[in-house]
Amino acid sequence: MLHDLDSFSEYQSIPHSIHTSQSQSKRHIKYWSKLLRLTVFLLVSYLAAPGFTPARAEPSAIEKLKSLSLDQLAQLEVSIASNIPHSLAKSAAAVHVLTQEDIRRSGATTIPEILRLVPGMHVARINANSWAISARGFNDIFSNKLLVLMDGRSVYTPLFSGVYWDTQDTLLEDIERIEVIRGPGAAVWGANAVNGVINIITKSAHDSRGGLVSAGVGNEERWNVGGRFGGELGQSGAYRVYAKAFERDSARTTDGRKGEDEWDARRLGFRTDLELSATDQLTVQGDAYDGSAEQSLDITGAAMNVINDQELYGGNLLSRWSHHTEAFGEFQIQAYYDRAHRKDVRLDQTIETVDVAFRHSLSLSARQQLAWGLGYRHIQDDIPSGSLGSVALDPTARDYDIMNIFIEDEIDVVPDTLRFSVGAKLEDNDFTGNELQPNLRLLWTPDERQVLWTAWSRAVRTPSRVESDLSVRLPSVIVSGNPDQKPETVNAYEAGYRLQVHEHLAMDAAVYHNEYKNLVTIDTLGFASPPLPPPAPFPPMQVTLGNGVEASGQGFELAVDWEAKQNWRLRLAYTYLDIDVKSVKPNSESSFDLEAYPEHQVVLRSLLDIGAAWELDTYLYYVDALKNSTVNSYPRIDLRLGWHGLHDWETSLILQNLFDDQHLEFIPAESTSGGGLVPTEVERSVLLNLKKYF
Repeated sequence: MLHDLDSFSEYQSIPHSIHTSQSQSKRHIKYWSKLLRLTVFLLVSYLAAPGFTPARAEPSAIEKLKSLSLDQLAQLEVSIASNIPHSLAKSAAAVHVLTQEDIRRSGATTIPEILRLVPGMHVARINANSWAISARGFNDIFSNKLLVLMDGRSVYTPLFSGVYWDTQDTLLEDIERIEVIRGPGAAVWGANAVNGVINIITKSAHDSRGGLVSAGVGNEERWNVGGRFGGELGQSGAYRVYAKAFERDSARTTDGRKGEDEWDARRLGFRTDLELSATDQLTVQGDAYDGSAEQSLDITGAAMNVINDQELYGGNLLSRWSHHTEAFGEFQIQAYYDRAHRKDVRLDQTIETVDVAFRHSLSLSARQQLAWGLGYRHIQDDIPSGSLGSVALDPTARDYDIMNIFIEDEIDVVPDTLRFSVGAKLEDNDFTGNELQPNLRLLWTPDERQVLWTAWSRAVRTPSRVESDLSVRLPSVIVSGNPDQKPETVNAYEAGYRLQVHEHLAMDAAVYHNEYKNLVTIDTLGFASPPLPPPAPFPPMQVTLGNGVEASGQGFELAVDWEAKQNWRLRLAYTYLDIDVKSVKPNSESSFDLEAYPEHQVVLRSLLDIGAAWELDTYLYYVDALKNSTVNSYPRIDLRLGWHGLHDWETSLILQNLFDDQHLEFIPAESTSGGGLVPTEVERSVLLNLKKYF
């Protein structure tokens, strides 16, 4: 939305770069001091805890994951598509799971790069520290129809609607799995789960005892280091603490210039899991981070680009208590606090979130399961203007609340053959009031090898803080938010088919049709009157936000897994997407480039074990040219060579983008009008990683 604000003459005097070296040094000293004190506190607390016993790591868990057959992988329990967990094969939704083995062998060092492996996802790097990630279309730097969670904690920013991927991280070795649902998940997760949901689930502390240290060096990712230590806590508890840091080099723009998009970050965290009794479990975990991410802003009419040196820091603390009884089912209470700060030349953001959720699930009979719950979220922000001074929110600080109640009923109409579920979540928010988000799902299992499912869902995306409260006054334009903005809605119709051809070959297919209404538009109201005083040469244009677009999206997703040999696994994924803009109101322009998507995507993955010590993993990608964009189609080839020749050691050589030396993957909507973020190209890279378990 802000891309139309960056092309005005008042920026003529902006210097080539805006750097604050002294303030950065003071900031780093301040926050590293805090992080160091927190680390010492955690270590002393755990070492002094009764019953503290260090435990040795078990790399054999890697071998266990390797040995899982396709049928065993299909039996992994997932909870992203329903409040009542089911196996992956018996989920009535387009669900995909990335296991720790998938993550380890991907060679990726960031969560966004791991997500390239998910069928139906469009993952495109914008620059060295920014990505555009979406499911089933509507991709941009802030893909506002994809909800992302970490251990059930929402990381979807209420400011712009979307995800700041440069601050979503953890020690990748501590991720148990990443569950992804393509399609609405609003009846389970609430507003903004419109086109998909990603839930990143970390391991229990019981499963990460022992030690791990890792280090890497490369040409693009200059260096990375990480470490984790875990052990027993008392008679029935476990803990872990971790820390990691990295630094990434700048990429190159399409005309060969340095992209000015360097990125560095530091992070530490902890997790404890306690068995309080035979029926009670308690989890407490938290993270803190600090970093910086540069961006180059192309200000049309300015003498040179502005270097947007973003300061990033924040943290979170989460607690979850579960109680299980035979008579009354399972009760769960989860609460978390999250604080995120981001300072750049456009806005200085501080957002604090407190969230409390209660959930209860029980069996009403041998054939009926019921889940219900309540939730409350309070958000407080403070967002003054940045150093450019032209973009503001009115008011600069605001508190707002979200309350919800949900219920889901699941019935085995024919035991082990036909299952029907109905659910809905009712949310009340301060922007649009009450929003009902229901769904219906039906799953048919004609035999042990086949599963067919179909679903209908309604989901909404509520307006963001910027959409409601934006206030900008420039000589050429006056932009105002719309406090009466309507929620974007989708009615989604889906169907899927899973087939276990035989024990070494399986396929999973899904088709869908989505109907969108009230999509956000930028509406031109005409010239303001009276005009601004000189030196403005003409009256400014008045612009506001509206809901002037309707569209439909349809597509097909296919994944085929083949265990060619005991030591060789292949996966082929194909995605087809088509979006039709059905109507646009006069004087309205979509805030997204709705047609900037690849019609076809293909991913071929090969995991080959060579003897007992070597692994050769190959990833072939093809992404079609983005419609209505200058981004061309591109193939991409990544390789990983792994070696386990020494006990408890792992060495990986990772080569990425071997097909060409660099290619462009995405141009944000804010950049298409000649202003905003300067995209850079993905370059060929080499990374050597070394890990030691103890």
